[in-house]
Amino acid sequence: MLLNHNYPWIQYVSLEHEIEKRKSEYYSVLLECQQHRPGENVNLWTSFFLSCLRNIQEKLRQKREVQKTENQMSPREKMIFTYVDHHPGTKSSKIASKLNIPLPTVKRLLAEMTAGNFLAKYGSGTGTNYTTEKLTQIKSNVAMTFTQTVLSHEFQLKNKHSFIAIKKIILTPKFDWNKPDD
Repeated sequence: MLLNHNYPWIQYVSLEHEIEKRKSEYYSVLLECQQHRPGENVNLWTSFFLSCLRNIQEKLRQKREVQKTENQMSPREKMIFTYVDHHPGTKSSKIASKLNIPLPTVKRLLAEMTAGNFLAKYGSGTGTNYTTEKLTQIKSNVAMTFTQTVLSHEFQLKNKHSFIAIKKIILTPKFDWNKPDD
């Protein structure tokens, strides 16, 4: 349907893969819409579908950016970029030894690639490491409410090298807690 309506980019990314990754959300939205038949409201389903389209368009844009930047790189820079992409958090000394490139050359290229926004640099001194994506804080102070019908929540990290830190979990029962064994 998308191809027939002038969305030719759909052939380069997988809508099925996006839905598979979000399977529980897919079924939850589908069930929510189907529970109110006849006369169901499909706004929730439409929002989910458009969210999937937005995600796969972003993935395609990222693929194009990587291809464009890789075409601007020297052969050594391409080797370093590929290595760092497959080994996020790697250090310059490891890159030099694994790729058999002199360490001063690796450090110079890493500085140029960081300045050109091809790589992200974290830390300083001997702890300096590199990734191909900027690590960003996606959300903080997230509150989730669980009910009899909503027993779990899922979320998706936006960067493939993202890290998550859970600092505090507070459980508040929605009933009178008379005995600790309840």
